[in-house]
Amino acid sequence: MGNEDGAATDWLDKVERAFNFACHAKEAFTKGNIETKKKIAMALGSNWTLMDKKLRVSPSKWLVPIEKGYPALEREYFRFEPIKNKVSTAKNAMLESIKQ
Repeated sequence: MGNEDGAATDWLDKVERAFNFACHAKEAFTKGNIETKKKIAMALGSNWTLMDKKLRVSPSKWLVPIEKGYPALEREYFRFEPIKNKVSTAKNAMLESIKQ
């Protein structure tokens, strides 16, 4: 296995761990014990401070690209959402009356 193969495997492993964390962290935090909750909190960031009733956290390095890329991803997501207008609302109302 060459150096490139090792780097690709390492990158893929990191992506897979981040994806699994993102998918399961909320449930694990909700159902987990205090130790699990600490691990999840530490994975999200450091320098936790509470000031003026606001919690501030310095995000972990792996979250920064996600945070920076999120606005573009959100715009792309909403580009595929159906446009809500009066015509489609009226059509939906008519279809609902037919289904009854």
